[in-house]
Amino acid sequence: MTILPSTPSRPLPPTFQLRYLPVSFIQMVKALMFIVVYSIRILLKKDSYKSTIMSIMLTISVGVAIAASGEAKYDS
Repeated sequence: MTILPSTPSRPLPPTFQLRYLPVSFIQMVKALMFIVVYSIRILLKKDSYKSTIMSIMLTISVGVAIAASGEAKYDS
């Protein structure tokens, strides 16, 4: 298994780059993993589309986007 860098301009392992991200930001990104997995399952037809679940995930996405924009303003 090969580990690729998260940005092509920096040939550093991803764990090295994670040291510069705040823990709160990493936790926000991890909250999106459920959305990614559910979307892939729908695309592969392993799960059926449910509007209630999609509305919950949309709410989570909006919350993460607001928090991430606040994090970016806080760090700059």
